[in-house]
Amino acid sequence: MATRTQIQNSVTDQATGDGTAVLTVTSPCYVPTSGGSASPSAQSQPQPLSADEASQQAVLAHSSRIYEALRVRHDAAGGGELRTVENEGATYVHHAWATEPLAEDRAARAVARAQGHFEGAGWQVRGVPGRLVALNPADEVVAQLARADDGGLNVGVTGPATPVVHTPPSA
Repeated sequence: MATRTQIQNSVTDQATGDGTAVLTVTSPCYVPTSGGSASPSAQSQPQPLSADEASQQAVLAHSSRIYEALRVRHDAAGGGELRTVENEGATYVHHAWATEPLAEDRAARAVARAQGHFEGAGWQVRGVPGRLVALNPADEVVAQLARADDGGLNVGVTGPATPVVHTPPSA
């Protein structure tokens, strides 16, 4: 589920008004913290992460960058859950969400922006009928975009539950 967070600061200088800031973010890539409020994958107080938390944050970070690349609103009812999936003895972290319904031309432009993001970031991209699939070779995260029945885009980002570390071959 998409969450909304609001960060609010107070006025620090009454004469100039400096210091006033209100930021409201609505994104499918924010998850509730243990305190119940929404926060991005980055924490305000750096703390060591478990392997599961590191994998979850990596998947959410990729998902967030895809959301930014698409430049369309998400569908608040279109998922946003972060979950763990097991398949053939391996465990993965999966984040799925959807955009609002889009006209055909707007959806095509959004997918083209996502493809540009993937290619620019070094992902291996494959277009298959009705979907775009990309693999990030650095951390083996896979992203899929597909046109939904309602005209929106379904987005899924899946990565290994244990972070992948590639070491260069020995000489």
